[in-house]
Amino acid sequence: MSWKEAECHKILSYFPMLRDNRKNIQYLKSYELNRIREVIDDGRLSLRDKCIMLLLLYTGLRSSDIAALKMESIDWAGDRILVRQQKTDEALILPLSPVVGNSIYDYLSMERPNTNSNRLFLTSTSHNPPLASASISAIVAKVFAVAGIRQNPGDRKGTHIFRHNLASSLLSKGVPGPVIAQTLGHSTPESLEPYLRADFAHLKECSISIEDFPLNKGVLSV
Repeated sequence: MSWKEAECHKILSYFPMLRDNRKNIQYLKSYELNRIREVIDDGRLSLRDKCIMLLLLYTGLRSSDIAALKMESIDWAGDRILVRQQKTDEALILPLSPVVGNSIYDYLSMERPNTNSNRLFLTSTSHNPPLASASISAIVAKVFAVAGIRQNPGDRKGTHIFRHNLASSLLSKGVPGPVIAQTLGHSTPESLEPYLRADFAHLKECSISIEDFPLNKGVLSV
């Protein structure tokens, strides 16, 4: 089949470049969040693991950033969490909410080993080395298993789903994109684009009625 190659390439150049494929963002559903909170609150977790789960839920911090937190990362006087992001080496300041702050205090006062280490989270093994990022992922996997959620093949079980959950939650509440990007430590608001596809509350506002489109009888029948 013949076609005017030059003209066609010129026309195509006016169209925006699109990714070959786009991943669907997995998010935590309301019943999953309820079960996670039940596990956090029922006393089955250590104070350290409870604290880590609350940090994931309320801050969306990466596991590497939680593992790297130091004692001085918690600004008690200013109610802030001071983070040096491991991925970007950029500084990030987050509010220290009461629920997270109280959990950190309980861990420090009642469970954390008495050592000279300045890392916030330590293991309970000999010599109490700092907790690794992989250990935080293992804590999340354990909580999911106890809660009986996300156990099917293909279900996302890592810590990153909490970042997705926080972004989606803030979007659904109408928080501006730049504020969400800053909260997650993203350099630009454009990085939120994948999360927009899970913002069902606002996507529904963009839906177009099909009443004016001709359809064959029975197309929408149940």
